[in-house]
Amino acid sequence: MNERASEGRAHGQSARQSQSLPMFFRRLEVLEADKHGDLGLLVDGDYGFARDSHMIPLNAIEFMAAARHYPILFNGDQTNMPVVLVGVRHAQNLFVEAEGHWTEGCYIPAFVRRYPFILLRDSRGLKRGETPEVRLGVDTDAPMVTRDGGHPLFEGRKPSDLMKRMGRFAGAFAREQSRTRKFVDACREQDLLIDRAVDVELADKRHMAIKGFRVIDEERLRALPSDQLETWWRSGWFALAVAHLVSLGNFGRLFMKDERQAEVPIDFTRR
Repeated sequence: MNERASEGRAHGQSARQSQSLPMFFRRLEVLEADKHGDLGLLVDGDYGFARDSHMIPLNAIEFMAAARHYPILFNGDQTNMPVVLVGVRHAQNLFVEAEGHWTEGCYIPAFVRRYPFILLRDSRGLKRGETPEVRLGVDTDAPMVTRDGGHPLFEGRKPSDLMKRMGRFAGAFAREQSRTRKFVDACREQDLLIDRAVDVELADKRHMAIKGFRVIDEERLRALPSDQLETWWRSGWFALAVAHLVSLGNFGRLFMKDERQAEVPIDFTRR
């Protein structure tokens, strides 16, 4: 169930060939007035770039909003970072409509709204031991980035209001990632994360299995010692755990949204 979702790093002029590109990104470049002064951004609500992603990274601050619409899961890789499941089949996002709009009334994850911008650690020209500068980067191959119109990213040699706003958003996203990692680390320290799988019987009697993710074990959560429960309550982690557990009820809604399926029984079992 793993899809690459790590943050980027600028290498030279481009990161096209890098294997560490985050989801959606194809060509990462640090924004510079000399090179990108004529870039503009089309703001038309087209999320077609997310059409082929069946899961989207999620920060902890988004749990409450996302839990109303999607199952919130923990990735089965070594990071165990949270994601929302937006499709029951690989490379299928059920919430990107035919015209590219996100399904009306459903929460749009911040990871999607931040694209095509991202904070980059710019190590170009640094000597050994020097700390890379954190700068705003952009996917210059993104469909909404243009050199022919759109909302400008620069006004002369200075960042436009749009670029400043997106820079603040990218910075807030990065800070929330750090908080999310602390929550995941707390779950792992208390051994709360367990492997799960979903087995679905389709209308034609074929079976579909979704594997490679983890969830919080409700019994282990309730069994936390009182001092840990107090810590979890004061830190807000207990509320995040509850939101995650409630969100698992969205599996049935997600399968119903798949146009190729009728109402199907779901076996949510430990693996």
